[in-house]
Amino acid sequence: MQKKSLILDRQMHRYQKFISDIAGQDIHSHDGEVDKLIEEVATWLRGAARDSNVPGGRAIAAEFKRFRADVPGIAASKRLEPDELTFKDLTAITAAWILADSAAVTS
Repeated sequence: MQKKSLILDRQMHRYQKFISDIAGQDIHSHDGEVDKLIEEVATWLRGAARDSNVPGGRAIAAEFKRFRADVPGIAASKRLEPDELTFKDLTAITAAWILADSAAVTS
């Protein structure tokens, strides 16, 4: 199996200041914009993945915005502040949110 990689940075060619090993790669810039980063990753995944069901980046970005808006309420229900969430907390919250969202979409 051939390895594939996606390389993203905030600015085009910024990486050249600190790493030359990836010269010649097709570097994509997201300009520090989360929506643009999500679109770049989704586009890359649709090209690189065997699964053709990867949604478009705008759809994923819209879901991410809904998730981010829901996190404070979910954290509060666990008596936590969003900035206190550990990786483990966030992983559990994310999995529960995805399951609940999927159930809501199919009902």
